Amino acid sequence: MKIAANVLLAFLEPVFRFSQKNPVFPIQECVYLRSEAGALTATVIGSGNGIRRTLNVKSSDLPIEVACPVEMLQPTLRELGEREITLEQSGNHLVLTDENGSYKINGESIADFPRLHTLKDRFDTFSLNGRALKRAIDSVVFSVSSDELRPAMCGIYLEADSAVVNSVATDGHQIAVRKNEELKLPSSIILHRESARLLSTILDTDAIDCQIQDNNLVIRTSDTEAFGLLVSDTFPAYKMVMPSYEAPCRVMIPKAKLTGSVKRAGVYSDKSQRAVVLEITGQSMRVISRFEEQERTSEETLSVDHSGPDMKIAFNTERLLQVISATPVSDKEDVVLEFDAPNKGGYVRAENAPEFKSLLMPLQIAL
Repeated sequence: MKIAANVLLAFLEPVFRFSQKNPVFPIQECVYLRSEAGALTATVIGSGNGIRRTLNVKSSDLPIEVACPVEMLQPTLRELGEREITLEQSGNHLVLTDENGSYKINGESIADFPRLHTLKDRFDTFSLNGRALKRAIDSVVFSVSSDELRPAMCGIYLEADSAVVNSVATDGHQIAVRKNEELKLPSSIILHRESARLLSTILDTDAIDCQIQDNNLVIRTSDTEAFGLLVSDTFPAYKMVMPSYEAPCRVMIPKAKLTGSVKRAGVYSDKSQRAVVLEITGQSMRVISRFEEQERTSEETLSVDHSGPDMKIAFNTERLLQVISATPVSDKEDVVLEFDAPNKGGYVRAENAPEFKSLLMPLQIAL
């Protein structure tokens, strides 16, 4: 089979992302290539995730069916650039040939290759807007926990709530919520964080077919089939800790202005708690960071649009920067900070993006 190396690489890149690094079984870091009847399919199955893509190619008299390591095939194709190559099989090996030479890549037995979850008649199929699902995932994934001892928090909660789907993620210190009016789900699910990140990379079309199969979400587009792992657990009752009333202290400030100040304060913070204090008085906000042991301090005063009582509250610098960065407005637009008390979580959101909000828990330190 003849094909330009860069064309083959562009086709395979989304598949390569699903390969598992340092797997238990070598076959999990391989891509399974199969060509026949004018079509080339590429399949990768990781731990709880998998993908298969199909590319129409010129018919070949010599079909290919081989599983070879991604770590060998990917850099080889990158270095070959736009050269036309011929793909052939020699036993369990894949042989790439161009005008200058040949490259023989070792392979694994295809008999050991795992099974891909695909759409099945016995499960109900429903349609989703792929791009809307991508937005739902990408907007909250920064808040997902990595603590496997709390499995429900290691995924994104896609909550079927009346006529919308709320995408929710929390690690116990922060909560991110996005209301997705373009999505409809038959039931609520928790999509594991790694599956969410991988599936997001291929959600570039409006219409996708989906099935919920036991512990897997299976999706299909025009040229791709993929699946991701669902978490079988109960998501925390996040609404119980998110105030439904308007917090009395409200601050508006340009996103870039606040981001820069908090970043500078982070340089001077204690490396254990990484604390930054926001002291709001009138129409100004002091951004303070101190590390008493090394006698270093940082203090800036910013002009803000403030209403309500004065407030003094502390946050972890890195977490505060995360929620500010995730707020879906441009650097020149305002982010809104809303506080109730120094010991209660504060909202970070945008006036022009009411569909998104995040709640960040404060640090309990002496102010």
